[in-house]
Amino acid sequence: MIATLRYGIQEAAQTSLAEAGANTTVAQAIAELLRSSQDFQLNDQVQAALEDPLSIIEIRSGNQVQTVNPEVPLRELISPEAGQLEITINQPHVGG
Repeated sequence: MIATLRYGIQEAAQTSLAEAGANTTVAQAIAELLRSSQDFQLNDQVQAALEDPLSIIEIRSGNQVQTVNPEVPLRELISPEAGQLEITINQPHVGG
């Protein structure tokens, strides 16, 4: 399955998650995606966002979009017929 990781509107990484097992969490999938990225500044921003409890993580699989936390198993979120997975991490901005 092809997976894309976005930080806000920026594409942080895109690769195949072929090694994603039954117990792989969202945080583990994000870590695997970050290993394929060469943008170290963006990687640091994503890692900081994952540690921020106010950050929002959205998973898009097929036509379904869900807000999740990093500990959720990926298998609960993936639609079997979807060929792609998109993970988006957003942080709230000060002042709205």
